[in-house]
Amino acid sequence: MATTKQQELKRIKQLVKQDQQDGNQLAKFYRDALVMISAHLTTFYNNYATETGLTLTQVDQEVSQWDLEQFKLAVDAMVNDSNPDDALAKHLKLAYAQATISKRNMLGAMVSIGLAVASDQADQFGQQAIETSYRKTYQARTAKPVTDIKATIKPLKEYKSRIWLHNDQMAGRVQQVLYHGLQRGLSKQDWQQLTKFKSPSQPRENDNLASEANKVITQAQTLLKSVKADSDNQATLHSYSALGGHAVEMVLQPGHCGPCEELANEGPWLIDDAPHLPEDTHPGCRCSFVMVDNNGHMVRSLYDDLSLA
Repeated sequence: MATTKQQELKRIKQLVKQDQQDGNQLAKFYRDALVMISAHLTTFYNNYATETGLTLTQVDQEVSQWDLEQFKLAVDAMVNDSNPDDALAKHLKLAYAQATISKRNMLGAMVSIGLAVASDQADQFGQQAIETSYRKTYQARTAKPVTDIKATIKPLKEYKSRIWLHNDQMAGRVQQVLYHGLQRGLSKQDWQQLTKFKSPSQPRENDNLASEANKVITQAQTLLKSVKADSDNQATLHSYSALGGHAVEMVLQPGHCGPCEELANEGPWLIDDAPHLPEDTHPGCRCSFVMVDNNGHMVRSLYDDLSLA
């Protein structure tokens, strides 16, 4: 039996709920990293800060044996994978090289390593979530397991590429907040402000590492939601084709926007001509499709309109 609009609306609500859970998991990867980064940076601060705090002059010096030992302890605590994949290995290699330049650069390298480990977790988690969602969507609509996942190759590559671009952007922004603070000089109170944790849902604060990271974490959450939506809709259209369907119409998600409603009013479409959601609407769009009744007039009229009959 074909999915009704009411059933599809219920499914959309479930997907939105799952998106929220997945987004929270991404945020947790980065939260854990930021907490650990702050702890290791604070060890360094407590060793070198004077009564007036820590300044750029104090950290713009060659690394000492103690620095190297503390850096190794930090790396061992943050990196649990003895055989990292290519993306993480590349970022670790660059950070190791950065750490030998000066104390200042070593602090920046700690930021880079912690966030790269979190991004590696986000990468693996996201790819698994995207592929699993595709499989579940296809099987739920056809009652048959997926035999061909070629349709997921492009979304998976897109996600992996962009999650690491977000990582590099995040690391750069967090490092700049740290370096600007050192340039001004950081009292104990300044340091507490710099390193206290702020979740993505909390208001942004100036001179705070987590707040700066959160600006990019929210983009990573939207990325995962969007790529999953793309993959789900591809699974939906492929499953309808496998069921012998010819045409679809949009089902709008709760709280939909004006552009989505305008696009929906242009339907129905032949399956091959259906809009590419969410690319044709907006990031994170969870609008979906149901098959148009195949028993006659609607499908024939579509073919007639397109001179395909």
